Amino acid sequence: MNELLKPWRGVGDFNGRATRKEYWSGVIQFTLVFFLLAALLVGLIEAFQSAAVTIIMGIALFGFVVFAAIASTALGIRRSHDFDVTGWLVLTMYIPYAGWIAMIVIGCIPGTAGNNRWGADPLGGPSLQQVFS
Repeated sequence: MNELLKPWRGVGDFNGRATRKEYWSGVIQFTLVFFLLAALLVGLIEAFQSAAVTIIMGIALFGFVVFAAIASTALGIRRSHDFDVTGWLVLTMYIPYAGWIAMIVIGCIPGTAGNNRWGADPLGGPSLQQVFS
C-alpha cells in the first residue's frame, strides 16, 4: 500500500530520484482518477442538468488537471534524475503528440546504479565505487 501512495506523497518534491515503478504507478493512477472524475462529471451533468452542477464539476476537474500536471512534472523530474539527466527533459512531455513518446521513453530508461549527482539509488543497489573497492 505504501508503494501505491508514493506518487501522491511526492507531489511538490522536485528533488531526488524516482524508480520506474513509482513513475508508472503515478502515471496510471493520475490517468485513472482523471477518467473517473470525467465520467462522474458527465454523469452528474446528465442527472441534474443544472448549470451550477456543471460549473462545480468543471472546476473540480480543472483543479485535478492542474494538480496532476504539477504532480506528473515533479514525478518526471525525479524520474529523469534517476538516470542522471537534468529535469528540463520533462518539458518534452508537453510537446503535442511527441509528448507521449517522451513520457514512455522517460518511463523506460533504467536508472543509474548507485549514487549519482541527484542522490542515492532508490533501489538501494551498490554504487560502482562500492563494487570495485
